[in-house]
Order: sequence, then C-alpha cells, then structure tokens
Amino acid sequence: MLKVKDEEGHVLARIPSEYEFALGEHLRGRSDFVKTRTMLKNRVHALLHRRGILTPGGDLFGKAGRRFLAQLSLDEAGRTLLDRYVAMVDQLGQVVEESTASLRALSREPRWIRPASLLQTIPGIGLITAITILAELGDRTRFPGRAAVANYAGLVPRQRSSNEKAWSGGITKRGPCHLRGALIEAAWISAARVPGGARAENRTRTAVHHRWREGAAQGGEQSLRRQGRGATGSVAQAGERGALPADEPTGRVSAEVAGGV
Repeated sequence: MLKVKDEEGHVLARIPSEYEFALGEHLRGRSDFVKTRTMLKNRVHALLHRRGILTPGGDLFGKAGRRFLAQLSLDEAGRTLLDRYVAMVDQLGQVVEESTASLRALSREPRWIRPASLLQTIPGIGLITAITILAELGDRTRFPGRAAVANYAGLVPRQRSSNEKAWSGGITKRGPCHLRGALIEAAWISAARVPGGARAENRTRTAVHHRWREGAAQGGEQSLRRQGRGATGSVAQAGERGALPADEPTGRVSAEVAGGV
C-alpha cells in the first residue's frame, strides 16, 4: 500500500496495492452480478403478480419452484418473458459461481489466508465477508482499535452538541459502503447464532419500530403546526390587504386549518 503524505509527514491518502486492488475489483464484480440476478428474480415475481398467480412457499428458483414455473399456463408474452428471465438467472448464477471460485483462489494466497481464516471464526462471517473486510481495510495496522474501524466504516452514530444539549442520530454512513454492508450483514446473521442474540435482535427491531412511530407522530404534529401557523399568517396578511370578504371571519378559517380540515 502506498501512502501520500504532506510536508509534515501526515498521511493525506492511501493507494491500494496491486493485490488489494485486484481483490476489490473481483468483490465488486461479484456483488454486481448478485444484485443483477436478484433484480431478475424480482422481475419474475412481478410478472406472476401482474397475472394474479400465487407462488408456492420456499425458493421459487429451487427444484420445486422450477417445476412450478415450467408447469404454469401463461399467455404468449408471459411465457416468453418468463423463459428469458429464468435463462438469464441461470447464466448469472454460473457467473457468480465462477467469481466465487476466483475469490477462493485469491484467498488462499499467503497474504490473505491467515487473516481470512481468523475472521471466519467469528459468527456470521464467511469467506466473502472476510475477504471483503480485508480488501476494504487494507493496512490493518493503521487502525488503533475497533472504534477506529467502526468510524472508518461509517457505523458510528451522528453526534451534535451545543452547550448542555446533545443530539445523537443514525449512523454516519461515511467510508466504504461495501465494508459497511458486509459488517451489517454479518451482525444480523450472527444475532441468530450467538446465545441471546435473537432476543437482542428482537429488542433492536422493537426499539427501531417505536422510534419510527414516535418520529412519524412528531413529524405529523409539527407539520400540522406549520400549516396552521402558515395559514393563520396568510389570513392575517390577506385581511390587512383587504383581500378577505366581509362575511368570512378569520377565526373560523384558522380553526379549520388548525384542525386539519
């Protein structure tokens, strides 16, 4: 890894090595193939949904799902599109397998095999997640601890403070999005494998849901207040300009707006 420094020796930027760059390119390419395959699978579900066809439980692209798709009685356009979508899904599936094989071969190189093996001992982290973390972090010695890694990945909460007031929001989402996505996915997977993780996951989901409901309620109340203030101010300005009719009392208009009518 090359480092760009200023006159005082401070690191301004880092340039990944040839090995890190190649590994990152393979990972991003595989991620694009997986996303495209998922998009095509969603197109198949949408095609069936437009025709009012309910799909069986389980994987629609497994053995049972493939038999279901082959036996469907569809119109000419639907059958043609369905066959093309399925063919593209199969083709991309083969490409994903080839990309995974290339990543497995790269992970066996001496510079990756030991750290990748250590990372895979953590619940929720497999081969792809492990080498994604290694490729995105680069030189791991530049991070003094896990807090620095979390900050680099954009997983720390936003914080603002003024005098005695402090505000904490969602994560900053700064840094490499691939690294952040890999760590978040690993955390959700590990929640079901670590003792007590499922309960912690349920508590987290419940807390997020309550925060969302409270925020939506507060946002609605604030919106109504803004509308009421704006409408009341407009009515007052219109009255000053003489734009209101003589038989339209301003009190009734303000009450209706404030009441959400």
